[in-house]
Amino acid sequence: ADCLKVGGLFFGIFFLNPDNQDSESPPFGSEMSEVLELFGQNFDLLQRETTIATFSGREGREALLRFRFRG
Repeated sequence: ADCLKVGGLFFGIFFLNPDNQDSESPPFGSEMSEVLELFGQNFDLLQRETTIATFSGREGREALLRFRFRG
């Protein structure tokens, strides 16, 4: 958040696999609720896309999220 001006955009691809949370190497798993909780304090979710090109075996478990920094 410190790198963005108010209204700035943040894009990220998140690996939504709670079974991979204890992994010692990336990609680290998370749940959508966790991501939204972490970013929800300072950002508005503008786009959530789960039908993106992904690695085999990760279909439906990666999400492209676009947020706007509200300040």
